[in-house]
Amino acid sequence: MNKKEILELRKTFRPEECNISRIATCYVTSEKEKILEKSQAFLSLPEEEAFKYFDILKQALSGTVGKNLYTLKTNSIHPADESTQKLETLRKYHMNDEGMLTDLFDSIIGSYDSSENYLIIVVNGLYDIPGVTSDDQELEDASDEVYSYILTCICPVELDEPGLSIDCTKPAILDKERDWMVKNPVNALLYPAFTDRATDIHHALYFAKKAENSQDDFLKELIGSEMMLSDKEEHEWFLDTLNHAHEEQMPLETAKEIHTKLVEKSLEKENLPSAGMLSKKELLQVIDKELNADQVKDIDEDYDKTVGKENDITIKNLVNPKKMVIQTGTAKVEIDSDYADMVETKRIDGRLYLAVPLTSNDILVDGCAVRTEALSD
Repeated sequence: MNKKEILELRKTFRPEECNISRIATCYVTSEKEKILEKSQAFLSLPEEEAFKYFDILKQALSGTVGKNLYTLKTNSIHPADESTQKLETLRKYHMNDEGMLTDLFDSIIGSYDSSENYLIIVVNGLYDIPGVTSDDQELEDASDEVYSYILTCICPVELDEPGLSIDCTKPAILDKERDWMVKNPVNALLYPAFTDRATDIHHALYFAKKAENSQDDFLKELIGSEMMLSDKEEHEWFLDTLNHAHEEQMPLETAKEIHTKLVEKSLEKENLPSAGMLSKKELLQVIDKELNADQVKDIDEDYDKTVGKENDITIKNLVNPKKMVIQTGTAKVEIDSDYADMVETKRIDGRLYLAVPLTSNDILVDGCAVRTEALSD
């Protein structure tokens, strides 16, 4: 899913656009004990309570694609796989079966790793997808499809901050009684995905407030997803892969070319459902002409083992699309990606220099405008 599709769904989490039919909640302790389980029609909630749920649901579709929001493949194409059946069945019956909800809660509790109390929130929405014109203007009464989805949120439950309160009836200053408060979600799962503004049972959208908290068992249980790497792990894998691909150090020209091609891919995919992500095939296409056949084969095999054959990788974890960073023992130079191909090395009077062509005579040192002898001549 891309940013535009995610924002379209987020806009429905408000009273005037609400398409949520049912909501179910389950309060769980850090010892995996269920304290409360409840299901009801969303429109039966008091107005103030509904507003608070809207805020939580919006947070579940917030963040950056490829950093907090990931489009993951599901095992829906394998009928024998039970991983997506619970969500698919709940979606089919619009969460009206209490036994199925209990089964889902038990699956989540058994697979979700948490050292604190948390609240599971599950909602079913029925979004009557409006038609749009070529300039993205909505058309009234032009719906082609109703998108039915299940959104599952995991929200920590914590004691609020200690403090003092004033009791005006006595009057007195008292120690404030602390309440258990439901916080914004740390993980969420939208099934099925809303791809190309249509139902996509082969993908789900996963939210992780912190990328390193990927909750692999939870994902495998609900959608059969393979393990994910954290942002840091993806970055380290890519660096190690390139370093090991060369018996000696990689030529500067090769490094520049790979950086430039990855930036171009990022721009090409900006408004696509796979925005910010690269498949294994796309990554291999980027490096294919820069490495020899044996090196590409090694990276292909290592990708399957480390990243996962069916998993995509985040472009921003491989390179910074905005700049190329060059480090030496004595300096660190940041080059705008648009000019990365202009950087070169030169040998002058027997010494090797990193050469960065100047695109103007404006030079700043610690923010101060300066001139050099070369420019003044």
